[in-house]
Amino acid sequence: RRATAHKKVARRKRRQALADEVAPDESKFPPIFANAATKAIAVKWVAASRESILHREREKAGKLRDELGELLAQMGEENDWYFGMETRVKGESLLKQGRQLLDARKQLEAEEDAKLRELKAEERTFLEQRQAEKESHRERVEAEMEEERKSSGKAMDERVAEITKTKREKELKFARLEGDMTEADRKRATKEHFAGIAELDTQIKRIKDQRKDALAAKTKQKQAELREIERNIDQAILERSQVFDRRRTKIRLQYMAKIRTAEHEWRNSCNVWLRNSRRKVEAKKVEDEEDKKHNRKRNFGGGKHT
Repeated sequence: RRATAHKKVARRKRRQALADEVAPDESKFPPIFANAATKAIAVKWVAASRESILHREREKAGKLRDELGELLAQMGEENDWYFGMETRVKGESLLKQGRQLLDARKQLEAEEDAKLRELKAEERTFLEQRQAEKESHRERVEAEMEEERKSSGKAMDERVAEITKTKREKELKFARLEGDMTEADRKRATKEHFAGIAELDTQIKRIKDQRKDALAAKTKQKQAELREIERNIDQAILERSQVFDRRRTKIRLQYMAKIRTAEHEWRNSCNVWLRNSRRKVEAKKVEDEEDKKHNRKRNFGGGKHT
């Protein structure tokens, strides 16, 4: 006995040493920072797991009710001499209680569904409001950009018109004076004239390019502002969705908690009764079968003797 105890201690020490060798060093792993999307997935996963547990509990309760009914059908009042009236009445009481719990569960689930529908409507309203807010910001930015295009276009057109007018006046003046010039003056004046016209054309092009560049920069700025606004709204939607998920889970758990304790006690009582009654029913089947065999033998023997 002492040697066996020493062996157990030695095995326990070896297992502990092995566990210490393979145990991960937590200091080597960096901390995990879950973002909003990861948290949302985790909340949904936990809610799905809880819903799966509750679903299995409903199935277990239904299976127990079916088994109670099947066994009680084999334990009629005429068989009280064998199974005992107390056993049968206890089973009938458990079956009745199970049906009452089913009705109570259905009522609670109906109330739960109503609460969840209200929550779903609240969530839908929130999402519609946030989407409308996003659309409002898009329309505002588009309107501001359209106003910017009109305003900058009007200023550009006015400036271009002024330069074009100056250009036209220069051309008319040059045409009027050109005929009175000597050949040498005409060459010099023509060169200066076209140089001035080219400068005015350059100014017009510069004004148009500046307006185009300014409009592009303004558009980029407004688009960046809009993206930031939409990102903030999407973040608010995501965070509120997590709140709605937690509220849904809380509602489910609150309603299920009202019946889970009673169902748990009932299931335990059912399992005890089913285990004992199933054994008795099987035993009676064996005895009935033996009685049939005995009667056949007796009848056969009696007929032969006669």
